[in-house]
Amino acid sequence: MTGSLQVGNRLAYIFGNIERGDIIYFHRDNDIVGKRVIGISGDKIEFHDGDVYINGDKIDEDCLAFDTDTNCSKTFIVPKDKVFVLGDNRENSYDSRYWEEPYINNDDIIAKYMFSSPPILKAFYKNEESFSVFLPTGTSQPLNLGETGEMIIMEDYFTEKATICIDAIYGGSEAERLILTYGGNKTTSSANTDFVVVEYSTSINPTEHYIDCKLLGEDGNNLKFNGKLYSSKCYDMYSNMSYKDGVYSNIYVYYELPNTIDNYILKFGTSSAEEFIDGGYITANYLIEDGEFSN
Repeated sequence: MTGSLQVGNRLAYIFGNIERGDIIYFHRDNDIVGKRVIGISGDKIEFHDGDVYINGDKIDEDCLAFDTDTNCSKTFIVPKDKVFVLGDNRENSYDSRYWEEPYINNDDIIAKYMFSSPPILKAFYKNEESFSVFLPTGTSQPLNLGETGEMIIMEDYFTEKATICIDAIYGGSEAERLILTYGGNKTTSSANTDFVVVEYSTSINPTEHYIDCKLLGEDGNNLKFNGKLYSSKCYDMYSNMSYKDGVYSNIYVYYELPNTIDNYILKFGTSSAEEFIDGGYITANYLIEDGEFSN
């Protein structure tokens, strides 16, 4: 499905019910995400030996790759008017198993995934009948400091292609100085973490269009720390931003990084529906290696 058009029915749940096995698009954390419905209202979800059980019965999941394990030690009871979702890329998916609020409100569901077709148009739109996303194909190789990458900004059912470039990375006392100078919201790092400040430039105004930023492991999967998934909030600082010749520069974003992690990937863009695309890239992924700080 590389570079394919994802087509969904916006009216599916007006005239019909949400069913187990449906692939849905929904709002979550300023993003639009696609996952598979595993449990609906009242269902009891359990996990044993890598398999999923609903109301005591093991379910068959033909959508998964052979020998896929669904690892989780929790039990979930799906509340009324909510659903429990998992990604088909099960072993690398960040889904209901790990979210602080594991359930998706039915009202937050945008559309039901219907089918994929070859790329016809470069558009993201919503009307009374359908919801469609075009995911362009880019490089699969992580970018390095100073290289320009492409990303997709997606919000309010509008998408725009943009460029981004990491110009500098700061750690230690210089990172702390920049955070204090340019009004960072958090000025004290947590135990066993250090602040990292990234300076970047982009073709789109980040104060008008939200640029998503996320830390990943160097293999492109979710970052792990002490054997658990690690999620670090990224904080933006725009007070020093400048604009010239179509480029916004001197923009800062910072985050906390566990001091035992040497290499990781910093992802910019929007990760909507990535699980449904094999080889489709709509984010700019930068490989950050140990000691790669600017002077």
